[in-house]
Amino acid sequence: MHFCEVAITSVIACSNAKKVYFIYVLHTGITYENQDKLTGLSTNNVTVQCIDVAAEVSNLDCNHKMSAHFTAEIVSRLLISEIFPQYDKIIYLDCDLVVLKDISELYEIDIEDNVIGAATIIPTEFMINYLDKLNVGFPNKDYFATGALIINTKRFAQMEVKEKCFKLLDGKQNYLYPDQDSLNIICHGNVKFLDMRWNIGLSAWSTQAKTLSEYGEAMIDTASDPWILHYTSYKKPWV
Repeated sequence: MHFCEVAITSVIACSNAKKVYFIYVLHTGITYENQDKLTGLSTNNVTVQCIDVAAEVSNLDCNHKMSAHFTAEIVSRLLISEIFPQYDKIIYLDCDLVVLKDISELYEIDIEDNVIGAATIIPTEFMINYLDKLNVGFPNKDYFATGALIINTKRFAQMEVKEKCFKLLDGKQNYLYPDQDSLNIICHGNVKFLDMRWNIGLSAWSTQAKTLSEYGEAMIDTASDPWILHYTSYKKPWV
């Protein structure tokens, strides 16, 4: 839960006092005490609300698809268009990140008629090898991260993205990153690529990671002015 507190606090710290923000925490069992802590972070222009999606997640046959440090909750991003049909556009954020720039600037990016706005990853040798074996059908450079997304809810529903993703996951292929891999495959060709600074996955900077030398300049550029730091992998600075 403290992951979420850090993320929300960072969003609030970078918010514009002249704008209004609504933060919805999707969860499957946060205690009432902790929900009170999260909603208590609300300010004059930022409203924090917790939404229990346990029923929606339990109806999805996805638990057997999870691996490593992932849990069933990661599929909640696939439910966004159903949970928030009243919004034309939504920003989705994972909870293990820190926002360093006003999130409204991300929201205001025009993703046109694309279903998703997302930042591509800085690939490590491990990811390149994984994607080559996965044979996703498009260049590895177009593979995006799903920790920070702009979602066009209408297009998401029209394209039946959720249904197509779960149909893909119900096959024989095992995915290391179930929601991310499926979204990349299903949404390819309908993605507005964002500046990588909107989702810097810090696993690429791990001492154990072997990042391709051709991405050295990109790593320097993003690290010099990060907008969202995403603490990917099981290692977090607050544990």
